[in-house]
Amino acid sequence: KDRRPAEPLRMTGCVVVVCCVVIDVHLCKMFSGGLTNEWVQGEGESFQRDWSEEDMLKSAAAGGIEIKSYVFLECFNRSPADEAKWVQSMVDDPNSKCVAFCAQIYAQHGAAAVTEFLDAVKDESGALPSGLKGARMVFPASDNNAPDACLDAKFHEGLAALQAAGLHWEFCCNPTMAPNLAECCAKFPDMTFV
Repeated sequence: KDRRPAEPLRMTGCVVVVCCVVIDVHLCKMFSGGLTNEWVQGEGESFQRDWSEEDMLKSAAAGGIEIKSYVFLECFNRSPADEAKWVQSMVDDPNSKCVAFCAQIYAQHGAAAVTEFLDAVKDESGALPSGLKGARMVFPASDNNAPDACLDAKFHEGLAALQAAGLHWEFCCNPTMAPNLAECCAKFPDMTFV
């Protein structure tokens, strides 16, 4: 009945989320709201289909999984601002199971890029979308994918802008970056990282 995600319990050094069984299907191009997805252009026929939320729910149900709610993770639909606005329309729809989303925000390009994105998705009153909870721009597709890219000052400017907006950051990187992630996260002790 309550469509909101569970609130995390904060303890020193970690975050524990108490809710129910969570399955991360992580399907890029699950559905795109009719937007262009540059990652699937040129892929096989099975990728050239615009899945709907209804398709996703039926497919899950056929496998015995009941989806009660989900968080949409950006998946390179273009433009990122249009993707965010489309997903917010699902969050606003009482018939949708979508309760929140993580947008593609290029924090690696610094505070100006974060601010530009946030300004593009604000409503008439200047408020951010209620469903917007975090950001991600996958490092393997970014300009700098070096093992120490997460220690770059420009990226830290972007993270600071996200933190100021109350948003978390979701890392998607190559394993070679893993040794540097703790140092990056330690610079933002009040920010949530996934």
